[in-house]
Amino acid sequence: MSGSGLVRQSPLFATYHMADEIEQLLEDPLESALLWGDLVGEIAEDSVAASFPMNTVLHQLAASVIGDTLCRGDIEFYATRPEGRIEFQLEAVPDDQRAFTLWTEIAMRRYGLAFEPFKGWELPKNERHEDLVSDWHDELRMTESYHRLLARMSEDVFFILFANRQVLFNLNSWIADKIEWRSLGPVTRTRPPSWAKRAVFFRDRGRCCICGTDLSGLLSQIGIANLDHVVPLVANGINDVTNLQLLCDHHNAAKGGRYFEPAQTYEAWFHRDTL
Repeated sequence: MSGSGLVRQSPLFATYHMADEIEQLLEDPLESALLWGDLVGEIAEDSVAASFPMNTVLHQLAASVIGDTLCRGDIEFYATRPEGRIEFQLEAVPDDQRAFTLWTEIAMRRYGLAFEPFKGWELPKNERHEDLVSDWHDELRMTESYHRLLARMSEDVFFILFANRQVLFNLNSWIADKIEWRSLGPVTRTRPPSWAKRAVFFRDRGRCCICGTDLSGLLSQIGIANLDHVVPLVANGINDVTNLQLLCDHHNAAKGGRYFEPAQTYEAWFHRDTL
């Protein structure tokens, strides 16, 4: 990481896969409610009193999804390895060259984190069962390295999904529904901190998300009149950077307490006539 704290190195391990998992579960909250509804409810409860935490609601959801996805993937991998291949690897291949390594072990190594390797491969055939992987994950969850893994992987996923307005809208809408259902709102307005203002300004490329008005050059002047809660506070929106968008003065005033589907327009990195 650079001295500015904004430039960081990462192996981006399975980042797009994890981002896709989150995007899919947010597309249909009703279908996802059985597995993730309670977690989103807990996030909603915590967010009512929160004021723009850097551990955003997206970070919190991502950490849980990543942990669950890694565990399920490891169990499936362990359960489906052909017995003959396991025996061959154990008998003929050196430890550091064997082809069976759990997904979580690969992630830990990619991020340079210390951990106790999974030993289940070396057990006799009649002693190998899926619970061994679950037990290994339970022990791993108690370590600092595991929490650092989830923190780093969720930060990588945030980097990808923070630019996806539809994902942010779906997440904040689900949280607003939970706040309404539990009679927790409305949330009290708080002023966005400077880091949140910068993040939203640069994500939205300095343009109003409705009309595209160029607000560049106004970063030092961006204030409450330009930062809009996508899901309004009166509709049980929250004070979280994932629930902010950049609007010009006119459209922020005109929008009021209403909220709309997010804009699907993005400024291209460069112009192409063929598109």
